[in-house]
Amino acid sequence: MACFAVGRYIASGVAYLGVPGRYILMICTTGALVTITLAAHLPLEADGNAALALLILTYFFESAIFPTLYAIVIRNQGSRTKLVAMGLTIAIGGGGVLPSIIYALRRSQSTRRAFDTAVGFCAVAMLLPLLLNLSPTLKRWVDPVVSGSIHGRSNSDVSGFSTNMLRKRFSDYLARFSIEHKEYATEVEMTRRNESGNRGEV
Repeated sequence: MACFAVGRYIASGVAYLGVPGRYILMICTTGALVTITLAAHLPLEADGNAALALLILTYFFESAIFPTLYAIVIRNQGSRTKLVAMGLTIAIGGGGVLPSIIYALRRSQSTRRAFDTAVGFCAVAMLLPLLLNLSPTLKRWVDPVVSGSIHGRSNSDVSGFSTNMLRKRFSDYLARFSIEHKEYATEVEMTRRNESGNRGEV
């Protein structure tokens, strides 16, 4: 589960820098599909550790899919936000059917055929990020928007993601970190001086 947690932390950091969720969703679903497919179809004579490593990587890529999808879907829902959030949370229960299907296929056929079920579900899941990245209308619906204007026109329908914005967001983060570090260093130095003064008085 460590890979699962690390994957979510990395995705959160990337999203914080301004990368649209549709890119994160595309990378994660593609990675999950590739790793689970390789794990299911590695040659039988291959090292078993390779298949295990691929399954762990599958956890890594799957980690950010649901929270990213959740954030994308509830965006701009207005008064329907609670209803949509409830539906998304209930939908998680649908995944509880998959272990039973895999178990039944493993008992009746083989482990490889059982994993093909997971490969099929990952392939179907790829449809959403593909649509989000190929459709200009869907891009406009799901991408974050920055205030102001671009090339003299309102950017209310323009994605807030750009290389310049990413660079500015990272620079602001470094500047804030530098300021906080200097404040902490100053506070430590003042504490040391006060402690030294107290010892001198004693």
